[in-house]
Amino acid sequence: KMYEQAQTLTIHVESNAEWNVSKENEADDVWYNFEKTSFNGNGDIVINVNEHTGTSVRTGIILLTTKADE
Repeated sequence: KMYEQAQTLTIHVESNAEWNVSKENEADDVWYNFEKTSFNGNGDIVINVNEHTGTSVRTGIILLTTKADE
């Protein structure tokens, strides 16, 4: 039942470069969002997850890219 409630998740990333976080499928993955998407060096990705009222399994792919990759 814990995963049915709205919640905030944090993922710590260690880096020595500028980097971004994004969704692979921006149009369909509306059930979560990032508080911040651009970073320089170490940072915490904070993901706000909406309440889950359905019965289907929700999946999402999070992409991390460095500025050099763009």
